[in-house]
Amino acid sequence: MKVGLIGYAGVGKTTLYHAAARGQAKGDITAVPVPDERFERIVEAVKPKKASPATVLLHDDLDDIGTEKKAFSQRFLDAARRMDLLLHVVRSFDSPMAPFAREVNPMRDQAAIEDELVLTDLQIVESRIERLTKSVQAQSPGSAEYTEREVLRRIVGPLGEGTPLRLLQLSEEEEAILRNFQFLSQKPLIVAYNVDEADAASVDGSLQEQMGRLRESGVPAFAVCATLEQEIAELEESDQSEFLESLGLQE
Repeated sequence: MKVGLIGYAGVGKTTLYHAAARGQAKGDITAVPVPDERFERIVEAVKPKKASPATVLLHDDLDDIGTEKKAFSQRFLDAARRMDLLLHVVRSFDSPMAPFAREVNPMRDQAAIEDELVLTDLQIVESRIERLTKSVQAQSPGSAEYTEREVLRRIVGPLGEGTPLRLLQLSEEEEAILRNFQFLSQKPLIVAYNVDEADAASVDGSLQEQMGRLRESGVPAFAVCATLEQEIAELEESDQSEFLESLGLQE
């Protein structure tokens, strides 16, 4: 599975990337093992000569998302469409190094990028419907182009209202047709709120509410202090518990 980190510049994508890679990343794409207790129990019981846990390929090679008129570069779009899952890193910390002079507002930033994902898909759908409307084959019920046009007509309304495709109830046939477009708002999404070290132990109520709303809509969301996680990742395993305890945190 390919997981792409997305977000504005300076939100901590690369820091989180290195933390997830436990300090072992050599470039901007790295394989990260997926913890699985069942796998570990099987290995312990069977004791094979070699055991390879499941991994995901984490990508930190996607362009930063812009805050001006053109949010997504073509390079970003090409890379994002190749991903199986998008991990949106949202700035939830104060920093004088932030490249854009805006107050910290995780709700605004998360919603703005979600809206851009939906708008990008909407433009593709509207353009494709227009082309199919002029196609002779699309006028024949039962033809592949006719079916495609009907599916696109079904989703253009929700997209126009700002609804991501991942929230729509689609049949297997509809999903198969849409899969070829590699729509961004159809891809699974996870939202990571990068918080200050001071907030790592206790996230404020408004952010908790926002994460709750996302989870209710089927989008996993969590708060993390990427800088702190990177520091922990670079420690010897035997020192990690002591370091966390000194900060009043748990593993």
